[in-house]
Amino acid sequence: MSETGEPSDGSDPSFAAKLRDVIGGRFSPAMRRSVQTVVLYEANRCLKDRYSSLRPFQRKIALYDTASDLINTLTFIPPYHRIEIMFRTASGKVPLSPDLAWRRMKLIDREIQKTIVPKIRPFLDPDLGHKECCDDFIQSQYEAVSGVRGKKHPTVWEYSHLNIFLAYRMFYLGEDVDPLLPSAKDPNPNRVVPNKKPAVYPPDPTMGAGGRHVLASRGGMHPSGM
Repeated sequence: MSETGEPSDGSDPSFAAKLRDVIGGRFSPAMRRSVQTVVLYEANRCLKDRYSSLRPFQRKIALYDTASDLINTLTFIPPYHRIEIMFRTASGKVPLSPDLAWRRMKLIDREIQKTIVPKIRPFLDPDLGHKECCDDFIQSQYEAVSGVRGKKHPTVWEYSHLNIFLAYRMFYLGEDVDPLLPSAKDPNPNRVVPNKKPAVYPPDPTMGAGGRHVLASRGGMHPSGM
């Protein structure tokens, strides 16, 4: 690993590649909420240095749009499952609003520190790698819930019982956020956000775009087309 957190072995450092590797290369519908969580977390990482130039409603829209663009990079997930990732619930088929996406994003670190870190602490063995510590923790949680010891947990069990844990796997090391995480890369660095708060978002595609601003990559914001 280089000083910037980029892999030094030539492997693909992208968010999509890391997610594919962490979930074992195949997506299951049981992973939907977990994937939504890590997409929102990564979208926030993409934008955190640019929020200062945005009004509150613009931050929420930028987060929503960035998360949607990140989902489109997850080509290992079939398109019909990709469109469901930003649903509020699996059964409701109602998309998240930017407000709800923002609230869910803001809770991720808090929930990890409250529900994961205290329980995983006994499993943080310096002689084991991050994946091994995570796997041992999940196995212990499965045995505690099922009451069956020595039986390997089902592959997707952690996603249906601890949907926040995928974010811990991907972004944490020990008790804190991994300090060597690769820099997040916005799929659309020339992102635009509305000048005025829309009544409905995402807007009806048949409506005009209205006034919008380009969210510059280094924190500035200027009218589109300039």
